[in-house]
Amino acid sequence: MIVFKNKKGQALVEAIIVIPLMLTIFFGLFMFSSLLFDRMTLMYAAGNAINEGMGIAPDPGITPRQLKQRMENKGNQVLRYSVFLTDKRINAQVEFPEDGMASFVVTSSGRFRLRLPFIDNVADNNVISYTMEVDYVW
Repeated sequence: MIVFKNKKGQALVEAIIVIPLMLTIFFGLFMFSSLLFDRMTLMYAAGNAINEGMGIAPDPGITPRQLKQRMENKGNQVLRYSVFLTDKRINAQVEFPEDGMASFVVTSSGRFRLRLPFIDNVADNNVISYTMEVDYVW
């Protein structure tokens, strides 16, 4: 039986194997949490736009076009805080089907690029979106 007493290179070999794996897991968790934060930001932006619309809709002097613009501006203020999203936008549709009622449809969307070390373009230019529909009666 041959016994090697000099094990200086063993730690280096183990480090070479483990470090890339640990970095990939770490950056993967970071990207996933950032993507989850951006998804929650999209949801919050759509909700803020709906809240803005519900606060302004009872005003008799406002037109659907003005209301749509105000809702989109409010949602876009929230979208500034997203981390990795590009081409961020809010699209609002407003209708007044009858007196004392408003129908809102708000879609917030953005593109993201997912990058991990050692893996190029895992998910490139994918779109995530969130749509919220509300019928509001006052």
